[in-house]
Amino acid sequence: MKVVIDTNSLLALVRYYLPFDKDGNLKSLIKNKIDSGEIIILDKVIEESKRVAKGLIIEKLEFLKAKNIQYKTQDLLPNQKFFNQLENSLCYGSQKNRLSEIEFDKLKEDYLNSADVKLILFCLQDKNTLELDNPVLITEETSSGAYSCDCGHPFLT
Repeated sequence: MKVVIDTNSLLALVRYYLPFDKDGNLKSLIKNKIDSGEIIILDKVIEESKRVAKGLIIEKLEFLKAKNIQYKTQDLLPNQKFFNQLENSLCYGSQKNRLSEIEFDKLKEDYLNSADVKLILFCLQDKNTLELDNPVLITEETSSGAYSCDCGHPFLT
């Protein structure tokens, strides 16, 4: 089984579990699972990790800096089906009416370039080329309103 992990899950690991890992066993286990390819780390997640909590994730899990463990996401592009799902999920009423078309398109573009979307696209892409059988996406989502409208509906359900 392959596991793809997001930034918030790494942050939870660093904040809530590593402080109790006095002998380093948990940290060593995570590093070994990443090195073996059982845990997949996307380059967008690393980029985001550098900006979250003053870089705490990269500071505590310094082995994440290694480029050879990061999966590149620059070629992960949404297909038409994904765009259709996104368009159907957007909260048009409140968000689109409140913003100019340029602002709305910018928000949508930012969302499409986010680590969250790259995680989804990574899991949706051709699993045979990745040798992924039913990848597991580990994500911790706390409502922040970053990509939601006034009524609380997220952009992507």
